[in-house]
Amino acid sequence: MVAAESMNNEVANVPVDNKNFVGIGKLAFDSNAEWNIPHLHFMVDKTVSGNYEATLLEFGLVSWSEHLNDAIKSLVKQTHSHILSVMERSGFDEFIREVDDHVMDGYWRQYRKIDFILAQNGQGNHITNMESQFAV
Repeated sequence: MVAAESMNNEVANVPVDNKNFVGIGKLAFDSNAEWNIPHLHFMVDKTVSGNYEATLLEFGLVSWSEHLNDAIKSLVKQTHSHILSVMERSGFDEFIREVDDHVMDGYWRQYRKIDFILAQNGQGNHITNMESQFAV
């Protein structure tokens, strides 16, 4: 995802207005000798048209589907492919640049808010352990 920059070099945030978030979760990939990726975070929005949009917060990756699980599965595959591609090209320096970008700040703010509301209500983050549910 490429961030738009204003004249004073401020990065524009991806808007979260009018989003209907229906789930949040974390992705965990098994580490290997070449890389150790920390847990990644995603949110799922149900669009006005009834489709599901799954967004990975760290890298700004987005996947759509008519079904919730299919949107998440697609995001997992896309994320895995992105990780392999980046590791082949330039490695962790590129990941660090991606996560240092503030373009997803609005999503992060909503993610934290939803996570704490779920905790307050005694509910957990129900879309978790994606590596066991959706093998890449």
